[in-house]
Amino acid sequence: MVGLMAEATRVATFIFVLATYACTVGALSVAMSALCRTAAATTLVMNIILLGWVLVGGFLVNPTYMPKWISWIRYLSPMSFAFEALAANEMSDQFYEIVLAGFPNLGLIKGDSVLMTLGLDPYHTLRNVGCLVAFYFGCVLLAVVLYALSMVRGGPLRALLDALTCFRRPGSGCGNAALQEEGAASQKQLS
Repeated sequence: MVGLMAEATRVATFIFVLATYACTVGALSVAMSALCRTAAATTLVMNIILLGWVLVGGFLVNPTYMPKWISWIRYLSPMSFAFEALAANEMSDQFYEIVLAGFPNLGLIKGDSVLMTLGLDPYHTLRNVGCLVAFYFGCVLLAVVLYALSMVRGGPLRALLDALTCFRRPGSGCGNAALQEEGAASQKQLS
């Protein structure tokens, strides 16, 4: 429907990259839910992270036009690797004819040239997929570690979060006293 390449390897790569990116975002959401006290806080944090990924990922801003002092942040964005892999998957080794009314015909333009003009490297598809998989496993590991630390009663992560933030119900208070009261109430309910 949208004119994607129908070759089996390109379709498989397309599905794999999209699924891996979606799983990466899901794993990071689980990790952020270990840090945030409410679903609203998790949603806010994830929206900010995803917006940052979109801004530096090469989709909205050509990476070659980013200022040097901020261009490095592109490599912290799984969206950057996913976008470059998807674009290279569809456009590399292809030829396109661009016809604009009132302008001379340029003939056939190689897809690799279009990608390089956009600041994307058509020859790093495998690297980009590998980085995306590494991001996924990193986010899963982060989620496991953060949940393990948050489960430890009075653990360092819980104490740090209580000291720095208070994403609790309004008026419920912060600190260890509030946690102890909440823990005691939970124990009574379980008994």
